[in-house]
Amino acid sequence: MKIILSPAKKMIVDTDNLAPVELPVYIDKTAEVLNWMKSSL
Repeated sequence: MKIILSPAKKMIVDTDNLAPVELPVYIDKTAEVLNWMKSSL
């Protein structure tokens, strides 16, 4: 089986998705991990 990936000629905008209602559940933990990763560089 061969799989060929090719760039699209036109960008199709997906209009079927619903807009988010609220922030993700773990947004505060994500910010904490991000700050930790930035400080360890």
